[in-house]
Order: sequence, then structure tokens, then C-alpha cells
Amino acid sequence: MHEAEDQIIWPDNHRKGRVWLPDVPNVLWGPEPMAGFADHAGVVPNGHIPYTLRGTGARLVTEIPNAPDWTRSMNRDFVYAVLSKPDAFMQVCHILNEGTEQVDYADPTAAQRAVFAAIHAYRWIMIDKYRQAKMTTAAAMWLLRDCMLFEGINGLLIANDEPTAKMAFERIRLAYNKLEESGIQVPLDAGRKGSATELHFVHGGSIKIVSAQSHAPAVGHSIDRMVITEFGEALWQRRASINIFPTIGKRPFGRVWLESTPGRDTSYFRGMWQSAMAGTSNFFGVFLRWWFDE
Repeated sequence: MHEAEDQIIWPDNHRKGRVWLPDVPNVLWGPEPMAGFADHAGVVPNGHIPYTLRGTGARLVTEIPNAPDWTRSMNRDFVYAVLSKPDAFMQVCHILNEGTEQVDYADPTAAQRAVFAAIHAYRWIMIDKYRQAKMTTAAAMWLLRDCMLFEGINGLLIANDEPTAKMAFERIRLAYNKLEESGIQVPLDAGRKGSATELHFVHGGSIKIVSAQSHAPAVGHSIDRMVITEFGEALWQRRASINIFPTIGKRPFGRVWLESTPGRDTSYFRGMWQSAMAGTSNFFGVFLRWWFDE
């Protein structure tokens, strides 16, 4: 496992209800969301309670009954290790370093680590971010982890434009391919034709990337993990609140990662953000203070 110094400390004075969130200078936490949308699932001070064991609604791949042949090559201890802390899986993934143009292990930023902590503690989060916060990369690794390591979890990333959709899928595919010798890579379903926007795993889980630059996409009724990028710039924000969010809200263990730069002051997103910060929303607000350096 890639070794990186743990930059997150879990102090007593940052306890929110029963949820522990990290003390990160450039992150401002919102209030508790509406009842039922805080799982309090796996974020505890200096703890080792795997996220895998709570709040997922699906079996871990190493615990599927009758041990399918493909599970025999899985490294059970390593699977638990990459799920023992919110950002542990991302640390064993390879990404393209935009500065050096080299492929290397990911080194999560403090803001990325904080957002991982939030998505572990709350079912729906919305992130008010600054440009180049690299939240979409973190979201892509979160989708890969949950959809690959949990049986039958289906994930969807709705990108704000085609370049973002292509980038997100390329990063997921690169990270997946680099896990080949790790003992945690789950095979793809040989019976499903691959595409440039989808991965289908042998246990029934999947990841799909779509672009929705001008219209709200059809999301179906079986999405367990959803990411939407630059929601504040979308032309279909109100429609999403009517059609998309209620759909995943019906999934008892569904989780939503909504991220955006602030967008227009009169946008629907602005109203959603104000509701989150007032504690009258299903979303937990995470504000990234752009004036702090990582």
C-alpha cells in the first residue's frame, strides 16, 4: 500500500453530533442535514471501523457466499486496509499528475481528504468549491472504490460537459488498470460489451459516465452512487431536484456527491446551498475556502 503521512487529525472540538470531521483550515462544514441523511457510518477518531461494514447496503466482495472463483485471488486484508480510512483507497490508485505529466500514486489533498470524510458521514453532500480543487478526480476514485468493491453497487457520474466526462472516465479506467496486481481488482463482466463511458463488474456493479451539458439525463431507478459536476452551471438544476434527486432518494443506501463552483447568485443551486447551510436540506454543505493554500 502506498505510504503517505496521515494529514487528518480528529480533535474532540470538531465533533458534530455523533460525526467526527477533520480540522482542515480551508474547509468550512455546514450544519447537520435533515433527519435520515446522516449515516454516522465510519468516521471515528483514530478508529479502524471499516466503511465497508456500515451504511452501504451491499456485501463486500470478499464476503460473497460460496466464494466465486474470481474472489479467490482477492487479498482480503488489503481490501479491508483500503477501506479502513476515508481516503485510503485513493492513496493506492494511480493518477496522471498534471504538473509532471507522469503517472504516479495519488496523494490526496487536505480538501479531498475532508470531502471523503464528509461522504462517509453523510448520505448526500454538496461542495461549494473553487476552480482546480480536483474534486472530480476524488469523486471518480470514490465511485471506483464503491462500485468495484461492493456487490451490485451502480454508480453514475453526470459531467457538465464532454471534456469533463472523458477526463473522469479516463482517470477511472487508468486507476482500475493499475490495480491489476494489487489483489483488490475485481474483474469486468466478460459478457457485457465495454464502452468508452461504462465499466461493468462481474458481481453486477457498474460505473457510467454521461455528459449533460444542455439537458438533464435519464438516470433510471437503480443508481446507488451519484456524482454531478458543476451543478451550479447546469441549465437543468430545477428539473434535477424534481426528477433526479427523488429517484436516488428512494434508494435506502444511495449517496450523492454534488460539486460546483458557486455559479450565478440567482441560480437554483444558490437556493439549495442556502438551505443546506441552514440545516433544512437533505444535503450536508462543504465549503472550500479558496483563499487558503493546500
